[in-house]
Amino acid sequence: MPHAAPTPVDLADTTDPVPPRTGRDELTGQDVARQAETYSNAIVAFTAFQALTFSYVFGTNPQFGCLIRSEAYLGVALTLMFVVVLVLISTVMRFLSGLIQSVAGRFREAMRHIYRAKLIAVLVFTALPLTLTFVYGVLLREPASDCRRVPLPHPAAGSVVETRPLKPLDGTGTGTR
Repeated sequence: MPHAAPTPVDLADTTDPVPPRTGRDELTGQDVARQAETYSNAIVAFTAFQALTFSYVFGTNPQFGCLIRSEAYLGVALTLMFVVVLVLISTVMRFLSGLIQSVAGRFREAMRHIYRAKLIAVLVFTALPLTLTFVYGVLLREPASDCRRVPLPHPAAGSVVETRPLKPLDGTGTGTR
């Protein structure tokens, strides 16, 4: 059975099911600024939360502090990690600052000051765990110790009872007092 010849299609009569873009679907400078502002606020919040959490755990958990002070490369690795985080976050914040300033119009100078303050906040909050790990984990590193012997605070006590491993006092190496 022979096939029928295809019928010609009049392209002028076809309607496009997708309406043409009217400009409303595209990002405006205000949309870009709003998104960049959201990102920068999230970065500052993350940096503050990370720094405060790390510092709190370092100061209240004797075993964690002991590990940072006594493990050979943990303090160095954490210090380097915080340096990398500082460089990356600073770079992103400078990029977002430039992006915001490019669409800020008459508020350009105000946005420059706001982003400078955000960058200072990021630097301060990143410097806190960076300094802790560098000082205690690199400069004041102790020889390897048994961090399992560090007593944990009793939950009802609400404070740390002892923050360092027991040192042998009787010459026997048993750590008894």
